[in-house]
Amino acid sequence: MLDANAPDPTRDSGSVRMSRILQFIGELGWQPVFMPDNGIVNAKSRSLLDALGVQLIGVPGHPKLDQWLRLHGHQLRASILSRHHVATAHITLIRDHGFGKVVFDTVDLHHIREQRAAILRHDPKLERQAARTRQNEIALIRASDATLVVSQTELEILQAELPSSDIRLLSNIHDVHGETRSFHETADLYFVGGYSHHPNQEALEWLVNEIHPRIKAQRPDIVLHLIGEIPDAVAARYAGEGVVVHGHVVSLQPFLARCRISLAPLLSGAGVKGKINEAMSYGVPVVATPIAAEGMFLVDGQNALIAAGTEEFSAAILRLYSDEVLWSHISDQGYHNIRDHFSSDAARRNIEALLRD
Repeated sequence: MLDANAPDPTRDSGSVRMSRILQFIGELGWQPVFMPDNGIVNAKSRSLLDALGVQLIGVPGHPKLDQWLRLHGHQLRASILSRHHVATAHITLIRDHGFGKVVFDTVDLHHIREQRAAILRHDPKLERQAARTRQNEIALIRASDATLVVSQTELEILQAELPSSDIRLLSNIHDVHGETRSFHETADLYFVGGYSHHPNQEALEWLVNEIHPRIKAQRPDIVLHLIGEIPDAVAARYAGEGVVVHGHVVSLQPFLARCRISLAPLLSGAGVKGKINEAMSYGVPVVATPIAAEGMFLVDGQNALIAAGTEEFSAAILRLYSDEVLWSHISDQGYHNIRDHFSSDAARRNIEALLRD
């Protein structure tokens, strides 16, 4: 397994997914070997990987990838390369020295995210970058024995374009955490997402500058909590009456336990959104844009509220915040969504099929 960074499940949903994949590989009887492309493993990640029985390579004190392949390439069952830039850097070396299946794990289709951002910002330079990324991702899919995507939408796009390629769904991995939430024991809204990710920047600007003022005008008692790494200067601009900036937190548990609604006001991006999965796995109803809801088996009014424009999104928040019957229904159906599409059992079956084929 190669990825850009060592997994840290407190940091992002991609780390949660990677750590669970490594766990399942070990439980299914194979020895997982992991390389972070940046060559860094902090104490928290090292402790996690040690607990999962994962061998490390490509970091200080351990063999480099080429050294390890010369010694152990004949033992390889599969190489799973996560993200297009990581796969591009190493697929030739692995093909030359390794055996077994080579799997390209897209994590999300980066070119779709870049295309949407280019359109939103009217940025020709980013549009050209998206075209280059698309060409690279398509080439990697063709050069790999199998490709993993996290979104049903992306699966259908690639199967239509590359019908002879082996494209498989391995989405985010979450477990249901109980059904004890009570409408009257909750209050406030929260958004989670690091500011360094451009779709989160766009979402935060829209949420704080346009959506929140409409919420505040009708319900000044509702507090908006912003969670995730946000630069101090930006945090100071966002913080104010009715908005609390928490920055990076060790655990989302306090917000999952007490907040009434999770917000996903994304205007661009791709893949599936771990922030939505995590909220639903704890019974927190979600208000999302169509892009945030894409590929996640969400139906407006059934297991989430989905709205596109500023007025529509604000109205959906206020409606859900005040309607106990609707809130309880969406909370309950969110659990079903996680069980049906994002559970550990489903992911484990998919990994086993991938490795045993």
